[in-house]
Amino acid sequence: MNKRYLTNKIKLNGFTMIELMMVILIAGLLMAYGIPAYNDFSQRQYMSKETNNLIGDLNYARNLAINNSTTVSINALSANWQDGWTVSETLPDGSLQTRRIQQTVANTVTMVESGGFDSIEYNSFGAVATTSQPLSFNIGSQSHTNFISLRVLASGIISSNRSL
Repeated sequence: MNKRYLTNKIKLNGFTMIELMMVILIAGLLMAYGIPAYNDFSQRQYMSKETNNLIGDLNYARNLAINNSTTVSINALSANWQDGWTVSETLPDGSLQTRRIQQTVANTVTMVESGGFDSIEYNSFGAVATTSQPLSFNIGSQSHTNFISLRVLASGIISSNRSL
């Protein structure tokens, strides 16, 4: 009778092979879905970051021109805005003072202007002095078809639109 009592009390600890395989299968499915979604999320974040950098500098230049009653220009560092830009103020004595420098845009982000312009100049009223036509940028990703369209109106107001 003692022997029978001991065999009923034996308890095994651990996982069965089937339980372990199910956990591995579920983890694999979650990773298969999560990694592409994370890559897409990070690309959208890079695009938003670079768009916000450009919008911030455009607004800074416009406000600087209005507040100081001067001419402020944003110039591409090369023929390509993706290489970065500078914000420069023309002081009353005619000298040029660089206020900000934006370095190269992230490698995975493309920034293309439509119209071939390499500078934007704001007058003391905050309007774009270089043209009366809206200036447009398309900020996109090298690996996705999504992009953010940015327009600078002749009045100096900036609008953006995200494509899906």
